[in-house]
Amino acid sequence: MLIDRIIRAKQGDQEEMAALLQQFSPLLRKWGGKLLGEDGIEEMTLAFLEIIQAIEPKRFRCQEDGTVVSYLAQSVRNAYVQRQKQFFRQPAIGFSLDSADRPGGPFRGSKLF
Repeated sequence: MLIDRIIRAKQGDQEEMAALLQQFSPLLRKWGGKLLGEDGIEEMTLAFLEIIQAIEPKRFRCQEDGTVVSYLAQSVRNAYVQRQKQFFRQPAIGFSLDSADRPGGPFRGSKLF
């Protein structure tokens, strides 16, 4: 069962973790390719590793593979949404909102005014 493979990966089985990454690579490429910014696939791979480490198998009422796959797919999607929000919260480069409050605004000293 998939949940048993996740438990082994959490316990440090590198081969099992690599197999899980391989199995879910289409999902990671899907969301990583949509992620704005650089290194989207790497970001989603890191998110997947964090998801695997955070899973508490005892909390699953149903440990069937389909349930676990659905949980992982939704968790990866949520990680994508979270990273997109972080990307859009980053301040713009080269522009400070503080300059808009000063007399003349952000164009102070320019030849426009």
